[in-house]
Amino acid sequence: MTYKNSFDLSGGATYDDALYIGSQVASPNGLIFSPDGTKVYTLNVSSDVVHQYSLSTAFDVTSGTYDGASSSISSEEDNAQAMAFNGDGTKMFVIGNANDDVFSYSLTSAYDVTSGITYDNVSFDVTSQAPTPVDMHFSPDGMKMFILSHPSIHQYSLTSAYTISSGVTYDGAFNASTLVSGETFVDMSFGLDGKKLFLAGTTSDDIFQFSVSSAYDVLSTLSYDEYKFDFTSEELTPTGMRFNNDGSRFYVLGTTYDQIRQYDLNSGVIAETSENDGNVAGAGGFQITGDQFVNGGSTLTQDVHYSISNLPAGLSTSITVGESGNYGVLNVSGTATSHQEADDIASLTFTFTSSAFVGEDAGAVTNAVAASSGISVDFDENNPTISYDLTYDLSTDFTNQGYHSVSTQESTPQGVSFSNDGYTMFVVGATSRAVQQYSCKNPFDISNVIHIGSFSVITEETQPTDLTFNDDGTKMFVIGYAKVNQYSLTTPFDITAGVSSDGSSFAVGGQESQPTGLAFSEDGLTMFIVGQNGDEVNQYALTDAYDITSGVSVDGSPVSVPEAGLYPGGLDFSADGTKMFVAAGTKGEVYMYDLASAFDINSGVTYSGVMADLSADYTHIVGITWANDGKSFYTVEYSYDRVHQYDLTSSGFIETTGNQGEVEGQMPFTLVDDYFENAGGSLVETTHFTISNKPAGLTASIAVDADGRGGVLTFTGSASSHQNSNSVSSMNVTFTDAAFVNSAAADVAGGVSASTDVAIDFDDNNKAIKYGYAFELLNASFNKGGGFSGSNHKDFAFNDDGSKMYVLWSDSRVYELVLGVSYDIGSMTLTGNNISVSSEETAPTDIAFSADGMKMFIVGVNYDSVVQYSMTSAYDVTSATHDGSYFIGNEETTPYSLSFNSSGTKMYVTGWDSDKVHQYTLTAPFSITSGVTNDGDPFNIKFEDDYATDIAFGNSGYYLYMIGKGSDQVHLYELETAYDITSLISLEQTFDVSAQQTEPRGVQVSPDGSSLYVFGTSGSEIVQYDLSAGGFVESADNDGSVDGELIIRALDETFTNAGSTLTSSTDYDLGNIPIGLTPVLTVSADGTTATLTLIGNASDHQSVDDVSSIGFDFAASAFSGGTDADVANANKAESGIGVYFEDNFSFISYGYAYSLENGAEFSTYFNPSDDDTNIQGLAFNDDGSKMYVVGNTGNAILQYTLGSPYEIGGAITLEGSF
Repeated sequence: MTYKNSFDLSGGATYDDALYIGSQVASPNGLIFSPDGTKVYTLNVSSDVVHQYSLSTAFDVTSGTYDGASSSISSEEDNAQAMAFNGDGTKMFVIGNANDDVFSYSLTSAYDVTSGITYDNVSFDVTSQAPTPVDMHFSPDGMKMFILSHPSIHQYSLTSAYTISSGVTYDGAFNASTLVSGETFVDMSFGLDGKKLFLAGTTSDDIFQFSVSSAYDVLSTLSYDEYKFDFTSEELTPTGMRFNNDGSRFYVLGTTYDQIRQYDLNSGVIAETSENDGNVAGAGGFQITGDQFVNGGSTLTQDVHYSISNLPAGLSTSITVGESGNYGVLNVSGTATSHQEADDIASLTFTFTSSAFVGEDAGAVTNAVAASSGISVDFDENNPTISYDLTYDLSTDFTNQGYHSVSTQESTPQGVSFSNDGYTMFVVGATSRAVQQYSCKNPFDISNVIHIGSFSVITEETQPTDLTFNDDGTKMFVIGYAKVNQYSLTTPFDITAGVSSDGSSFAVGGQESQPTGLAFSEDGLTMFIVGQNGDEVNQYALTDAYDITSGVSVDGSPVSVPEAGLYPGGLDFSADGTKMFVAAGTKGEVYMYDLASAFDINSGVTYSGVMADLSADYTHIVGITWANDGKSFYTVEYSYDRVHQYDLTSSGFIETTGNQGEVEGQMPFTLVDDYFENAGGSLVETTHFTISNKPAGLTASIAVDADGRGGVLTFTGSASSHQNSNSVSSMNVTFTDAAFVNSAAADVAGGVSASTDVAIDFDDNNKAIKYGYAFELLNASFNKGGGFSGSNHKDFAFNDDGSKMYVLWSDSRVYELVLGVSYDIGSMTLTGNNISVSSEETAPTDIAFSADGMKMFIVGVNYDSVVQYSMTSAYDVTSATHDGSYFIGNEETTPYSLSFNSSGTKMYVTGWDSDKVHQYTLTAPFSITSGVTNDGDPFNIKFEDDYATDIAFGNSGYYLYMIGKGSDQVHLYELETAYDITSLISLEQTFDVSAQQTEPRGVQVSPDGSSLYVFGTSGSEIVQYDLSAGGFVESADNDGSVDGELIIRALDETFTNAGSTLTSSTDYDLGNIPIGLTPVLTVSADGTTATLTLIGNASDHQSVDDVSSIGFDFAASAFSGGTDADVANANKAESGIGVYFEDNFSFISYGYAYSLENGAEFSTYFNPSDDDTNIQGLAFNDDGSKMYVVGNTGNAILQYTLGSPYEIGGAITLEGSF
């Protein structure tokens, strides 16, 4: 008995010897043996005959002698690829890819093709299922036929064994590339009674091993065993592969040397699985000659038929016996109790009993008693470790965050990179042959990106495929056709400010002629490239950091990345250099590799077994990069010219928007080399773990993964203290022994007093009360629209009390309009007062006034200047005289908006060229002639609208409004410091005006924040919107009752009595409510708002009794936080919201003269259509003897004389017209 693996590549194999057949076969293809191993056959593609060799020792090709060849089969198939016999050797089947048919032949003598073969005139066409077939097999019973046509194995069912003339049904196919990608399969073989499948490939010259869940059924569940054997040293062009009958030996046929190579499988290896928990995988094999095992086709039982003296405790075995009884396979199950490296077994020692053999004498069988098998048991050292930092880890969950299309700039994108801060993205492509620069509104977030500019690299590189930068952004590297190019940047990470080539490039063609990816180590002393020619990663050493112009050398041997297929599409590394990521160009996948030493592939690279499958989104990746924090990765999609963003499941906790101490988020973590208790359940705080710096008020729990290999920590409750100063930068976690299945907590790395680097972030509570929605866009609604004669008006401004409006016309004139009601556009009248500004600006775009109305300012695009005028009377534009100008073209060459702060010490200009708001400081208020200084640091508004047309300030300068015709929206920003755009600015609200205006040019807000105005050149030229500020007005009954309401919002706080009411005089006081009115303050269900209504009738309700602003004074009992002192605008606060009454005019009316109350009756009519067919107006003189009619048919006033005063039913005479 010998101990060798059987149909199992886990222990590897040893090359034995070969049979040279080149003298008979010039192009050998297809390899099979007779069942007893005394004959071996191969096809000659050139002559289309089958060659036969006899083996004096069964299944030993070194004992082979040539018998001869069959007659030609070229009449049926002149490109034969494979053959097979039926069960008794009287039939032979040949398949080829000239006709894609299986042909049947009869043999004169069984298994002897030299005795004569006769075509049966029977064939079966597989073209529609398996074009270009390369191998074929039958199941032992002849009821299944298998055809290999890369990359799939096609399965057919036969009605009669080995009969293809009729009754053949196509079952389906197994695509092997779904398990092993990037390989071209040319031959197949079954083993272990159909439970194993082996495929030979020509791409890597490997044999791959698969498990089959149902014997000889490739449509059952197949799995790649992760075992393969590389035969490159012996054969580079395989054309056939087979095993012997006991699986202890396999053979490879090829055309490189025209030899049949013979390999012996090594003794088995039983290895611990990757879970490192004592479970093992692998097998050992036994072959016996001169006797047989009992129970052929069944099993031998441990401790009955054999024993193993040194089998690790916890493991059990059985031996599966082959049908012939000549071989067996050792199967191992269970979990080893001790499974550190010290528990390894170099060679299992077997003792078989006599009952194991047909001959019933174990003593007569060599190596049957106390025999060292050479079958080893290999455990990995257990290093139980908890990992809290899941950055740069594709094994964790990730989500597709969307994409940004770069097709406008580049139709063949190849590579992507980011600046260190993530605010700038770069894409290189082969169509533009340029690097494109984009600005991101938020760091490493491509959801809001704008194109900034480009830099052409065509002088140095015509086929760029990737790019990267040095650590400070002053060097850029572009790889392309077999070389790396280096550039210097004037401004870090800004290719628009100046880029120059550093001169010589570095050629990599000797290692990779088609590079697709480029990366550097963190210190810049090591460079890596990946490419499509070698499908491998190459490493280079640099003498000077990030300098490839000199001192660069190849560093070690390349590392193959076969998982990435034939076309790897880019690479990147984790920040610590221990992980490498390679994109599979045509598979839509990203593979993760582990490096033994940081940024050194020579130290050892192992495929982690983890890959990100993005094929549901696309299948052609040509570039990959990671965000600096390792929480997001980005791929370049070739097919649709897009950059995609994927975010890993993030760790961390942030306070919820209610700002009440509740947090949202999670902390996922993983455990290796052990299991958590309660798999699929939970771990309990204090019982299983503690967090030493957990904020009081929060309760932690851990949901354990179903496999016990990880968990997710979450919080419930509310932190007692939750200001920013209470934030936790890194939670400190300690597990107890009860948390682990096998280990003590002290033996688990990261198990005790572990700093997780996972934070809990609280926001400072800025508790405040807001009264109504003044100045806000949340409840904005259309009120009315108005218009002017002409078109293409530029912008507008109000005077200080809203009684006048000034419109900048397209004829470079400023026109004055009077409003009947202040800030109400429903009553506009053109006064005729106007002034031309064409002498100073022929293309004006905006107008503004000083606070006192004594100065007017114009900005325009012709001279890119702000123009100042002085007036002798406030807002009297007819008296305006030119004072001077200030040039702003250095900051903005297409200015569209001009504004000032309330004191006139700051000026703001916005335009289409820079898409920014520029801020200036004036030496003298509202004087651009006394000195102007650019404050710098302009605010970029292009992310919201790339055609901004106007800005305005409101709410005492804390609100900035911007409107543009790119989005047709008003954008509201909140400033940290009033009128200072260089301070923190956040976009708070937007409001769409496209229903009324699609060419907006101007925006203003009324001083009290109750109305918003939008000015434009389409639809209603000026539109007024209500901002729902709130307020109370006397009802139509004029009896002292009032209509209206006031919504009061609590920020970072909530009201008590949610869903009910607050009590006046207990929870709050209103200091100046008119007598007779009773306040009712109703709290919303979530406690975030309270609505004030006033019921009853005011005792005094004339206009003199108006209240301009209701005063509020809340008590501590009104707030859930239990205090009012830290709530802004809660104590003795003016709401700005008033109560307004109508004057009562009491009188007695006698009769119904001048009144419609009692109705009206039709009397008569007069038709003036003979004189004008389009009557528009009517009037009488003072005594009713004359009537005047105006019509626009004749554009005339018609005068009539009435026979009786005011009587149009009697005599009427037309006197004339004007």
